[in-house]
Parts: sequence; C-alpha cells; structure tokens
Amino acid sequence: MPWRALTLRVDRAAAEAYSDALLEAGAQSVALDVDGTMVALVALEQDVHSLLDSAACAAGIAAPAFSTGEI
Repeated sequence: MPWRALTLRVDRAAAEAYSDALLEAGAQSVALDVDGTMVALVALEQDVHSLLDSAACAAGIAAPAFSTGEI
C-alpha cells in the first residue's frame, strides 16, 4: 500500500506535542530526525491540510509549511 510522506519542521519545544497530535489526527507514523525534520506517514486519501491544521490546533502552534512525497 502506498503512503504519503509529509516532511515538515516545527520548533523543538513543540515537536513532541505536535507529533502526538499528528498521530491523534490520523497519521500512521511520525519520526523526528536529529536535524529537527519531522516526517509523518499518512494514507494517500488522507486530507493533508485538515490533518496538519487539526494537529497544529491541538498542539497550540501554527500549521507548519510542508512538502509531500509518495512512498
């Protein structure tokens, strides 16, 4: 099954809360690289903007810029 990878950056202080919020909003997996880059895997049919906005609201931050790729 193909997935969509969302690559984004959030402030280190908000990374754990945002990661948890992404999982609660429907992301299947979230990883944080040592350079501060966060990668979330979501289903291809997932509404990416809604997911990111919902997670940002739950974490109390602005929705970050992101890029996507299919894996």
